[in-house]
Amino acid sequence: MIEKKLQQLFQQYIHAFQHFELGSVVGCYSFPCTLTTPDKIVLLKSSSDAEDEFTNIFSWMKQENANQIGVLSASYHEYSKSLAVVNIHWQFLNDKGQSLADFAALYHIDVSAEQAKIMHVVSHEISHSVDLANKLTIFEQTSQ
Repeated sequence: MIEKKLQQLFQQYIHAFQHFELGSVVGCYSFPCTLTTPDKIVLLKSSSDAEDEFTNIFSWMKQENANQIGVLSASYHEYSKSLAVVNIHWQFLNDKGQSLADFAALYHIDVSAEQAKIMHVVSHEISHSVDLANKLTIFEQTSQ
């Protein structure tokens, strides 16, 4: 049951990123939530904050001609009936097949509701990635 919710969440997430669907990406998050990267920590108090943050990310993707989003590996661990952690190795490529970003992200997911929602994301270098207890297969095709 949890695996199916996680698959649905990340299929929506990938599709939204591939098609620059702001509302759909924002719909994957619960609020408030945090995004942590090596450079900064962002507190998203509302969907409006998330729209601003993801508009900036989409602008960068468009400027860099990002046209492929790859999930190189994904795994998860169910901590309780309401909490799961997912680790994904992402790769963003441009229209020439050049890597724009290659990183891992650790997601804390609220799985208690009908639809799973992201509560916190920690993006980090691949060298700090972890393999969690269960493999997660995300069936969404990952190129535009």
